[in-house]
Amino acid sequence: MPINRLRFFALLALSLLLAACDQGDRAQTYAERGQRLYDAGDFTRARLEFKNALQVDPRSSQAWQMLGQINEQEQNWKAALAAYGRAVELAPENYEARIGKGRLLVAANRLNDAEVEADAVLNAVPDDPGALALRGAIERRRGNLDAAIADAGRALRANPNYRAALELLARCRLDQGRLDDAKIVLERAIAAHPDDAAFRIGLAAVLERNGDVQGVIATLHDLIALQPAVQAHRLRLARIYAANAQLDAAEKTLRAVIDQSPGDLAPVVTLVRFLDETQDPEAGTAALESLSKAQPGNYPLRFALADRYRALGDSERAETIYRGIVSEQPEGENAARARGRLAALALTRGEAEQAEAIATETLEQDPMNSDALFVRAVLALRDNQPDQAIAALRTLLGQDPASIPALLLLAEANLAAGNVPLAVDALEKAIEAVPDAPEPYLQLVALKLRVGDVPGATRAAERLLAKKPDNKDAQTVLARLQLAGGDSSALAASAKRIMKQWPDDPLGPYLTGLALQREDRFEDSIVQLRSALEKNPNAVEPRLALARGYLALEQPERAEAELEQVLAAAPSSLSARLLLADVYRTQGRVEKAREQYEQAISTVPTAVLPYQRLLGLQLEQGDDAGARATVQAGLEATGGSPTLALALAIVHQQAAEYEAAFTAYERALAGNPKLDVAANSLAMLIADHFADDPDKMARALSLTSSLAASDNASYLDTAGWVAYRNGDYQQAARSLERSQELDDPTPERLYHLGMTYKALGRAGQAKALLTRAVEAGESFPGLDDARNALSTGP
Repeated sequence: MPINRLRFFALLALSLLLAACDQGDRAQTYAERGQRLYDAGDFTRARLEFKNALQVDPRSSQAWQMLGQINEQEQNWKAALAAYGRAVELAPENYEARIGKGRLLVAANRLNDAEVEADAVLNAVPDDPGALALRGAIERRRGNLDAAIADAGRALRANPNYRAALELLARCRLDQGRLDDAKIVLERAIAAHPDDAAFRIGLAAVLERNGDVQGVIATLHDLIALQPAVQAHRLRLARIYAANAQLDAAEKTLRAVIDQSPGDLAPVVTLVRFLDETQDPEAGTAALESLSKAQPGNYPLRFALADRYRALGDSERAETIYRGIVSEQPEGENAARARGRLAALALTRGEAEQAEAIATETLEQDPMNSDALFVRAVLALRDNQPDQAIAALRTLLGQDPASIPALLLLAEANLAAGNVPLAVDALEKAIEAVPDAPEPYLQLVALKLRVGDVPGATRAAERLLAKKPDNKDAQTVLARLQLAGGDSSALAASAKRIMKQWPDDPLGPYLTGLALQREDRFEDSIVQLRSALEKNPNAVEPRLALARGYLALEQPERAEAELEQVLAAAPSSLSARLLLADVYRTQGRVEKAREQYEQAISTVPTAVLPYQRLLGLQLEQGDDAGARATVQAGLEATGGSPTLALALAIVHQQAAEYEAAFTAYERALAGNPKLDVAANSLAMLIADHFADDPDKMARALSLTSSLAASDNASYLDTAGWVAYRNGDYQQAARSLERSQELDDPTPERLYHLGMTYKALGRAGQAKALLTRAVEAGESFPGLDDARNALSTGP
């Protein structure tokens, strides 16, 4: 090789070596600069330097490790774990990165993975304090406190001031309930690491559990001196002062937090809440007024004061502030926000036109204004335009998904639009957003009840009670659902809880009395109901229940006295008037009972029950004309109640007016297609009196298509008899036999099955059933046919 080529390659090798050295120097320079910044607490700039180092040398395990430490300091756990993992991948002997990775794996409860990292270090360096502390943390998570304490001790023997080992030992002592030992460890840790706030926070917690108030206060003062910019320390100090009746010191501390952060609204809210609780709302309002006056340019504070006035019902002063803001800043975010609040104020005052005008103006300036969108939704729902309300609320929720008022209104709008699943979804989102807020649960209960889902309503109330065991509304709702559902044991349990939690509330003994009545323990129930009335002499429901108890004990005079007392105080009480009529009926005072029913109808003309009760009395007395008049009047007053249409059909059927009965049954089903009792009665009417009419028989078959799968003996009998009339004897036999398995057969049902067996040629069985039907001595539709069938033979 010529000499010039040898020189060329030598120079090339030297230049490459120099370039590599330069690259390594640059990476080292970035890393050193990054370390200095990290040590100074400047994590943002330190991150840039380590990233620069990685651009020069992407395989630098040390730079990846430091990025892991920075992300851990900033609580970016996922990025920290990834960085530590990359550092370990590039250099398995980087034990500091392994320990950092293991520490995060413990926090994520991935204990087996963390153990791999600890063992890898300890296999190489058995007394490494970091790996020992890591293994100890793993054992503590597994509940092996003795092993954890042993590892902490070994780590501290290797390095008496090792932070992670001191922290581990303190936590273990706390887990053991050894507060004095934990205090000693924390004091040792503070002496070793005087600038570490976490140890002082831990010491304050231990001292508080030990009841050392002065020690807690002193420790918190040390924390404030160490970290004067951290509001949480001053707020905690204020809480300690307040809890120990040092109210002036607490208020002074809270005001110091406000002075420290003049633009921060959170400590202002805390101060106002503190004054509300320790003095009165006037003190909280006065503090807010003073702070707002001192900072006239602080618009968040002015809004807070106006909102405060609004919440207290002082709409005039709130409006003055909102209008002042609009006057000072006619354009911009503050003006739009103030106009939105003015629209909401107008709505609460019932000034719908003004509210709509302000909301429209506001949305022209700021289409996303929450208050104006909410006002628009309320007004749209009022005008029966649920789709417009839903559109406005979706826009609002797009920027504030956790707005409870908007979600509750969205549920109402979806319900108005006939979309129950979306209404439920809105309430579930409200519950998810604020799990401890009772309103979404209670509205979900109401929605479930509205659609007839009593079990769903009960579950919603139980969910609220699980979250808020002391919530009286939740317990009351659940108890009333149990009352309506007939679950006496659950009702008794709820009543017991209410009596324990709210001993002065009449609800507990009232519900206990009702539960006892369900067990026919009327004497015991009266004791509880009297107790409820002692707690609230004006309560109507316990007195009504008391009257029912006396009536059950055949003491109508005492029941009458209780009911007259109710009606004297509440003349419009429908329940009391109807129950008083029942008392009169048990005494044979028919005219007095009739007067009460008529008075009930006069008081609440649209209520169905008084017409039903009066109708029953008239039918008992053989007053067919009066019964017809009552039903007709009830149908007119109630807008065609399906229940009264059914009653009218029965009146017509008893009078052998079968066409009129047919029409009335159809009217009842038109009002309520799910009224199975009407469907059953109409199908039987057709089978008994219109079997020769093909159209009507087709209607009977359609009515019984669902009844044939029922477990109701009466419905199965009807389905079988319609099948018989239609000539389908096999199907008839199946339904009728099932009916008789479910319930003791009436003579009419014996007749139906007997006729079916006769049609199927099962003469012996037919004769036996028809004989039993005839010899029962009761009249029923088809009695003559049964006798004829027996006389003619098979």
